[in-house]
Amino acid sequence: MRDFAVNRLFRRDYWVKDPRPLTPRERDEALRREHVVLEGPRADLPPSLRPVLALNRIGPGDDAIARLLDALGDHRPRSLADLHDVTQSADFEKTLQAVTLLRGYGRLAVALPETEAVLARRDAGRLNLRLLGLAAEGRGPNVLASPVTGGGIEVSRLHQLFLRSRLEGGRKPADWARDALAILAREPFSGDDGTMSAAELETRATAFAQSELPILEALMIV
Repeated sequence: MRDFAVNRLFRRDYWVKDPRPLTPRERDEALRREHVVLEGPRADLPPSLRPVLALNRIGPGDDAIARLLDALGDHRPRSLADLHDVTQSADFEKTLQAVTLLRGYGRLAVALPETEAVLARRDAGRLNLRLLGLAAEGRGPNVLASPVTGGGIEVSRLHQLFLRSRLEGGRKPADWARDALAILAREPFSGDDGTMSAAELETRATAFAQSELPILEALMIV
């Protein structure tokens, strides 16, 4: 109350003057419990990453990175301890470097364990339902919430329209394309999406069902 009365901006007891650093063992144990997840489709190494690996001879190699991507290819959260076993490396630091590199190149996201993500799925679902409604009105963001990552995942408006149709009972890509076309046809200007024919939209919906949808399901967005 005194701090409020005298308009003090900072409380002394809010700050730690002498932080106690973790021991190397405590640091490693904490990092091993962290989880990451593959955000996009499993793909080859980014071309710009190869020179980095070649120059850093004491760090992780191509094989270790490829094994990590393979292990994360099902888009389920994996702990760093599990990934360390996959890399078949005796040095945990190399596994940590590999994960850090992939995170820096936008391939990985920090994630919650599945048991914790399930608890947030209901609230994320409510938010996504609202966002899909905004997409149908043409004024929503191109992101949906993932309880796995605790943040937003980029999903285009067209794909959101497909998801909205799916939630409303559309069983196959042709249904999603038909419903999306009905929305886009009512708009005076819809960008490139608005100029596509029913056949083109169905082709897009089929590709979405095969590649993007499984990832969104694994991330508990749908």
